Order: sequence, then C-alpha cells, then structure tokens
Amino acid sequence: KEGGWLSVASFWAEDFFQHPSCETFQKLQKAAQKAKVLPEVRAAALQYLETGKLPQKAPSWPLPETGTTERSDRGNIKFPMTEPLIDIAIAEKRTDDVIRWYDLKSTSKETGWWGDDSRDDKIAVAIADSYPDRAEGIWKKLAERQIAVTQPKAYEVAAGYLRKVNRLLVKLGREKDWQSYAAELRIVNAKKKRFI
Repeated sequence: KEGGWLSVASFWAEDFFQHPSCETFQKLQKAAQKAKVLPEVRAAALQYLETGKLPQKAPSWPLPETGTTERSDRGNIKFPMTEPLIDIAIAEKRTDDVIRWYDLKSTSKETGWWGDDSRDDKIAVAIADSYPDRAEGIWKKLAERQIAVTQPKAYEVAAGYLRKVNRLLVKLGREKDWQSYAAELRIVNAKKKRFI
C-alpha cells in the first residue's frame, strides 16, 4: 500500500532463493517490475538457477536486505536446477530453452531419474509446434513406459499419450508413420490382450 516495491521484491527474492519455482520466479518478477529493477533481478535469478550463485552480496544487486535471518539449509541442491528452468521456459514460451534444459536433465547422471511423466508431457505439449519430432519421441517413450507396467490403468494412460502421437502425426500429414508405429506396437505387445 505504501508503494515500497523494492522491499516487496526483496521479500519475494528471499522466497524465490529458498524455494525456487516458476511460481516464485513470476511473483519476484512482478514485484521487481513495479520496483523498476526487473532486468537486474531477472538476470540474477536465472543465473542462480543455472549456477547456484546467490546475488544478494554482489554490488550490482538492486534490492535491499529484508532484515530477516538468512537460512543456509540449501542441502544437496544440484545446479543447474533444470526443473524450474524448464517450467519458466515453458511459461515464457521459449521452446529452445525448454529443449536445452530438458536435454541436460535427461542426460544427467543423477541416479534414479526416470523422468516425471506429467512434466515430460507438459514439455512435449510446449515443443510440439516447433520440435514435432522431439514431442513425438517424448510421447512414445511415455506411452511405452506405461505399456511396460502391464496394468489396465497404465494402458489407459498410455492410450492418452498414443492419441497425442496420432494427432501430431496426422497434423503433419504422416498418417502412414502412425499406422506403422501402431502395427509395431500390436506386434511387440501381442501377448498383452487388454492393451491391444
């Protein structure tokens, strides 16, 4: 109410650095824009997600200290933080960056990362117009992963991804590719009667 947008942006920055996400990034950006320091704050926030370097001590950081005690329990965070970077790139419709961060995430050596189906689906939707072959590959991988579960509910989920592959290939005029892929799935999964 008092128009102290620098202070408001400082609190949102604190929240963002403690809990990086697309949502906290957007709130930080909105406050920074009202405080007329958006370019510096945006660049520093994205740099943090990429490198882990906190900007508050840098002389170029335009926001004042909040006066609250800084928590240092950042644990074993690995940088770049690809998940928020992907979400931000999707929200801003920067498909090249979505691909860049997705490729980095999917090739990382983090143990046990199999992907998050809903996030991968969201990525495929975001890139389908610019990178249809990549979107097709993601949806096929998601469908095949669900088919491998060999449960009726998983088959229903797989069917959703297969419909997306079908719509994409039909839109691109590649119906024969769809028919070929569907035939291959029928052959490979012939013993899975409920799936067929």
